[in-house]
Formats: sequence, structure tokens, C-alpha cells
Amino acid sequence: MHGSPKRKPGLRRRCASYTLTLGAALVVVSACAASKRDFGAKKAGAGESNAGDPGGAGHESGGSHSGGGASAAGKAGEAVENAAGSGTAGSGTAGSAAGGSGAGGSGTGGSGTGGSSAGGGPACVPTCGGGMTCEAGKCQCPEGFSSCSNACFDLQNDKDHCGTCAGTCSDGCSVGRCFTRIASIPSQTSAFKLAVNAMHIYFTSREAGTVSRITRSNGSLQVIADQQVGAAGIALDANNVYWTTEGASYGNGTVMRMSLMGGAKVPLATAEPSPEHIAVDATNVYWSNYPPQPPIIMKVPIAGGDADKVVLASGDQTTNSVKFTIDATNLYFAGWYGSDGNVWKVPLNGGSITNLAHLTSLAALATVAGSNVYFVAGSNLWKVGTVGGTPSIVSPDVPAATMVTDGSAIYLADATKHEILQISFDGSKVVSLASVKDYTLDLAVYGSDVFWIDSEAFKSTAKLP
Repeated sequence: MHGSPKRKPGLRRRCASYTLTLGAALVVVSACAASKRDFGAKKAGAGESNAGDPGGAGHESGGSHSGGGASAAGKAGEAVENAAGSGTAGSGTAGSAAGGSGAGGSGTGGSGTGGSSAGGGPACVPTCGGGMTCEAGKCQCPEGFSSCSNACFDLQNDKDHCGTCAGTCSDGCSVGRCFTRIASIPSQTSAFKLAVNAMHIYFTSREAGTVSRITRSNGSLQVIADQQVGAAGIALDANNVYWTTEGASYGNGTVMRMSLMGGAKVPLATAEPSPEHIAVDATNVYWSNYPPQPPIIMKVPIAGGDADKVVLASGDQTTNSVKFTIDATNLYFAGWYGSDGNVWKVPLNGGSITNLAHLTSLAALATVAGSNVYFVAGSNLWKVGTVGGTPSIVSPDVPAATMVTDGSAIYLADATKHEILQISFDGSKVVSLASVKDYTLDLAVYGSDVFWIDSEAFKSTAKLP
């Protein structure tokens, strides 16, 4: 649920919750222990008599065979089918085995009497494989499992049978799709936010006070900046990595820049109350300070300089608006005051704050794509035009912990179902791309892949076409 945590100046930090529980969840791979049941094989009937005499009764392990009458000429028995397989009956004899019913043997001068098995119903031929049971002559898998080469597998989570019987994954499978486990979360490090480019995953650790990167191809870790107290938001452009720190105490936060090639850490803004979320475009860096409450949304040129800092938005409109999004002309944010939620925009060059939507439910996670702003309110995904208008529900019941877009779809971490979802802009298509382990710390998209951090690892999976 939403909360409205506040912190007075001088307090260290809080965690703001958004529209729905901050934290979602990643990958659970189930393994099934296979069990094997063997059914009957061929049985030989016992007992033979003259015509009209009762045949002898023969007993075998697992079942009994009762003799039937047969003619003197009927010395040669016929093959008898039973539930577990086929039995050969002597003259005047019919066999039975557990699991089925016997058919009477026949001779020239008479016929035997068929028995019935304990299980009732025809046998499964060939014998059912691992994890299967024989039902009405057919091998069946338990619910949630599928038959592959006469054995049962969970196609949703089995990396050797992922999605289809022939589907294989190198790392893991969830919701019938392969995912890549890029790297475990380093010990003594709690990853907080991530940003991705073609080569690396960059991330901050608030507790460790570090900015690090992981090579996507092999999972190797490199700390690129330490002593970054309270490292929080992170963003990338083609040349630099940018991040915020909250500092050792309130009012000592910074906005930092560093070349992707390494080198000096450059402060762009200092003495900030408590910098949190960060974004960058071709000319400026933008960030939110939270606390205070209401938050303050700022910008500074990429070159940096405290003298050039500008306040873009503050006051009641920004209440509980920590995360924001930008396009070429405006900055968009969603928040709530009391029980009312609102979506707002402000020009990147400065100016008045404009209300785009008002709802009687808490709003958060504004994300702009094209001519619409997408946001979460009341556990539903909504949209409203960038010029305002009547908001509408895109997809119901998707309480998001975090949300991003690549310009072609919305990607969000469902905080209740613990899944990464891909949702079309019109809501007609909602696809689960992966399940997450316990919760989702952050989510990013780059190229053809979706990336996230859960409780155990940095992971990725391919987007759908």
C-alpha cells in the first residue's frame, strides 16, 4: 500500500513506497522428482482339463488366474489380453493381473472365462515413464506437467524442457521462457538502482556507498567509485555515468558524473538536501530531492556547477513524487496528497506546473511514451495524454513496484504476482516475461532484453517481438 513517509531535516533516510508495495519479486525453478510404476508383463495360464471339466487354477505373484472349461480338442490356448499386458492362457484357462481384466482363452471345443483386474480398465502399452500414471489405458502427467518422450516435465520452469519439450536454457527457465543469470549480487552489497548499456550493467549500492558495473558477457564485477555515501539513483548516456548520493547527513547530497572510460569523479551539484531519482538528456541532468516532503525536482547542465542549478518543480504538486520521466520538452511526475492522486508536467526549460489528470486514488510511477503518460493508480495501469484529458485504464490489477518503457511497450514489475510483465500500450496484450525471486529492486530495458535485480541475482530475459 502507499505510504507518505516524511523525514525532518537531519534525519538519515527513509524508503518511500509508491503505488503498491515497493519491492516485488524473481525466479523460482521447480524440480520434480520422478516416480516410476511398472505394470504387468506376460503371464502363462495354468491348468488344463478334458472337455467340460473345470480347469486348474494357477496363482502368480501380483494376481491369480482362474481356469475355465475347455474342450478336449482345445489344448492350445489363445493369447489373452489383460490390463497389464498380454497373458497366454492354457486350454480352458484365463489369466488376470492387477490393473485390468482378462479375456477368456478359446479352444476348438470350448471357451474359457475371463477374469477382471483390481484396477479396472485397459493397460498402458508401452509402460508409463517417470512421473506418469496409467489411466484408462493412457499415460497421464500430473496437473502442471507435460509429457515429453514418455516422461513428465514442468515446461514452465524446467531449463532442459523450457516452453516446449525441445526447449533448453543455459541458465534457467521461468514462465516457459529462458532467462539469463548475469551475476549474483556481491556479498556485503545491496544493489539499489541499475542502468544498462551494450556492455555493462551499472548499479548503485546505498549501504556500501559504491557505484559498480558488471560485464554483461561474463558477469565480472568492477567497483568504479567508492566512498559515495548513500549512493542512490543512476543514469547513463553515450559518454558518462551519472549518480546521486544522499551524503553523510541531510543537506550534504551530491549529483556526480564520471566518464564510462573511467577517470575522475566530477561533482555536478553539491549541498543538496537528499538527491534520489536521476535522469539525463543531451544538455542537462535532472534529479529529485526527497526528503524534503514535498520533494524538489532540480536540473543542472551536464557540465555541472552549483551556480547553474535550477528548481523545476516544488510545492504541494510534487508531494510524494520521487520518480519522474522526461521527453524532449517536458518532465512528468505523478504523486498523491491525502487520498487524491495527480499527474503533472513542467517544461524542461522552466515554467508553470500543469495538471494532466486527477484521480481519487494514489498515483505514482509516471512514464512517458509518445503522446501519452502511463502511470499506476489504485493498482491499475492508466494513461492520459501529454496534453491532459480524461485518464483511462490500460490494464487492471497490475500493482507495480517499478515501471519503464522502451517506446514500444510498458514493462513493469508486478509487486503481488512477482512477475515481470510486458503490456502493450492499448492493454490488449499482457505477457509474463519472467517470475522474480522475492522482490524486484529495479528494472531496465536495453536493446532486445529486459533486466532486473531481485533478491538473488542480476537477471535478464528477451523481450517478445
